Amino acid sequence: MACKGERHCLRGLLWGAMELLHLELLGAPKISLGGTPLTGFTTMKGLALLMYLAVTPGAHARDALANLLWRDMPDRQAKKNLRNALPNLRALVGSHLTITRHAVAFNRSSPYLLDVEVFRAHLLSPQTTTRGGTLQEAVNLYRGDFLKDFYIRDAPAFEDWALIEREHLRALAIDGLQALALRCIEQRDYELGLATTKRLLALDAWRETAHQQHMILLAYSGQRNAALAQYEACRTILDQELGVEPMAETTGLYEQIKAGAFPSSQALTPVPVQRARCVGPQVDWNGFPKWTAFYGRRTELTQLHQWLAEGVCLVGIFGIGGQGKTALAAHLAWSLTEGGPAGQHDSAAQEPGFAYVLWRSLAHAPPFPTLLQGWLTFLSNRQVTQLPDHIDEQCAVLFDYLRQQRCLLILDNVECILADGAFCPGYEAYGQIMQQMAHSVHHSCMVCMSREQPKALSAQDMHTAAVRSLQLRGVAPEVGEQLLHTWGLSGSHEALMALLTRYAGHPLALKLAATTVQEFFAGDLEAFLTGAPLIFADLRRLLEQQCAPLSPLEKEVMRELATRRQAMSFQSLWDSLGQSPSRPALMEALRALKRRSLLETCADGFGLQDLVAEYIIGEA
Repeated sequence: MACKGERHCLRGLLWGAMELLHLELLGAPKISLGGTPLTGFTTMKGLALLMYLAVTPGAHARDALANLLWRDMPDRQAKKNLRNALPNLRALVGSHLTITRHAVAFNRSSPYLLDVEVFRAHLLSPQTTTRGGTLQEAVNLYRGDFLKDFYIRDAPAFEDWALIEREHLRALAIDGLQALALRCIEQRDYELGLATTKRLLALDAWRETAHQQHMILLAYSGQRNAALAQYEACRTILDQELGVEPMAETTGLYEQIKAGAFPSSQALTPVPVQRARCVGPQVDWNGFPKWTAFYGRRTELTQLHQWLAEGVCLVGIFGIGGQGKTALAAHLAWSLTEGGPAGQHDSAAQEPGFAYVLWRSLAHAPPFPTLLQGWLTFLSNRQVTQLPDHIDEQCAVLFDYLRQQRCLLILDNVECILADGAFCPGYEAYGQIMQQMAHSVHHSCMVCMSREQPKALSAQDMHTAAVRSLQLRGVAPEVGEQLLHTWGLSGSHEALMALLTRYAGHPLALKLAATTVQEFFAGDLEAFLTGAPLIFADLRRLLEQQCAPLSPLEKEVMRELATRRQAMSFQSLWDSLGQSPSRPALMEALRALKRRSLLETCADGFGLQDLVAEYIIGEA
C-alpha cells in the first residue's frame, strides 16, 4: 500500500495531467482538458473567444473583445453578451483565463499545449531547417488550415482575424514543407520527399519550385515518365490560373530529365516561388488579381508609370462602376513584376524600383488592424506578429517599413468603406494612412481605386507633388471597336460607332451589349440598336449603388442635367432648379456629384455621361 505522501504525489501528478488544456487549432479545432474533449460551450462565440485569447498573447480590453465578436450590435448589448460568455468560459477552463473588470487574457502560466504556438516557434527558429527531425515534426503539426470549417455568424472582425492567421500559418507550412523536400532530395529520402511535395502542391499548386522538387524526386526514384508528366501538369496549372508559362529553370529541368541528365541535389533552394518569380519586387499574391488581356488605356497606364517613377506617394483612380479601374491597376501591378506573359511588359515597368507590391480589396470592408497585420506580416517576412494597441503606434510600425524599402500598396473598392466621401465609423484609420502617405517622409506609394473620391484626398492635396488622381471615362472609339471585335461582335463601322456612342465607351456596358447581341439577336447589331433596352440589369445595379446615397438636391441636379442632355453653366443650372437652393448648397451638391464620378465638367459647364443620363431618366 502506498504511503500518504506517495498518494499525495500521485494525486498531484494526475491533477496536473487533468489540468492540461490542449488546443489543436490547425485543421478542424479540437480542445481537451485533462485528455477529455471540452464541451459545454453555451455559444459558438464563446468557443471563438477562447481560441482567439489562446492564439493572441497579452491582455485584451473588454471593449475590443466585444467589438471582435458582436460588432454589428449596439455597444451596450455587445458588452452584455461578452459578460454572459465569460462565466461559461471560466467554468470550463478555470485558471487558464485571467478575467478582470477591464481585460481578459489567456493565462500562460497554467499548463497548456497549443499546436499553433509550437508550430510557429519551430518554423520561425533558425535552427529548425538544420535539424531534419525537428522540421518534419513541425510540418506534421499542420493537420490542415487554421480553424478549418469553423465559422460563426455575424462576426466579420473575427473572421477577418482568422483569415489573416490562416494565411500566415499556411505560408509557414508551405515554407517548411519546401525546406523539408529540399532536405529529402539532398539525403536521397525519396519516399518522404514525394509525400512532402504532394502535401506542398496540395497547399500551393502554383509554386514552381515545388513542381521542380517533385520532378527531381520522381526522376531519381526511377519514375522518369511521371516526372515529365509533372512538368505538363505544372504548365497547365500556371496557364489556367495565372496565364503564364513555366520559368526557364523549370523548362530546363524538364529537358534535362527528358534527356536522362538529372540535375544535382544542389539545383534547388527553398525559396518561395512567389519571390523567386520576381526579379524586381517581392509580390504578396494573396488577393492579387489574375492576369487578363488588356486593351486601350495606354495613355492612362503611361501616366501612372510616370507618376510612380517621379515618386508620387498617393494615386487615386476614380470612375463609375465598370469603367475598368481594377483592370487598369491590375495591369500596372503585373507590369511591375516578372509574372506577366513574355513580351507584355511596358518599357517603363521597372523604373519605379519597388521592392514590394501588395494588393488588397476592401470589398468586404476589413477592419484596418486586420489589413495592417497582413501587410506587416509580409513586409517583415513574418517577424511582426502582434500589433501595438494604438493606431498611431500601428502606423509608425508600417511607415518604418515604408521608409526602409520602396513599397507599392494597392487598395481596391475603397468606396465600400466610405459614406458621403468620409470614412465610415471604425474605418477612419484608412484616411489617416492616406494623409500620412501624402505628407510623411518615405519612399513608397499607395494606389487607391474607388467609385467615389475620399474627402481625405482634398483639393489642396491633389495639387501637391505627392498626390495625383486619374478620372476614368469611356474608352476611345478605336479602342472600343477593338474591344467589340475581341468579344466576337461584328457589324458595319457605322453600327459599331453608334453602339460606342450609345454607351459612351463604357467597357462593361459594351461587353454586356456584345454578349446580348450574340445571344439574343443572332449577331444582328442593327436589330439590337433599334429594339434593345439601353441599361442592362448588371449595369443598373452598379448605377443604383452609386446613386443611392444622393441627397434630394443632388438628385434634382442630376434629373435637370439628364433632361437637358447638354452642359449647363452654374448660373443656368441654379436658375432652372424648382426651388432655388442657396448658391453654397448648390456648389456643395456639385462637388459631391463630382466626387462620386457622376458629374462631368467642361468649358460650357456641367453635364452627365449619356449612360448616366439614360439611367436617371429611366428612374424618374
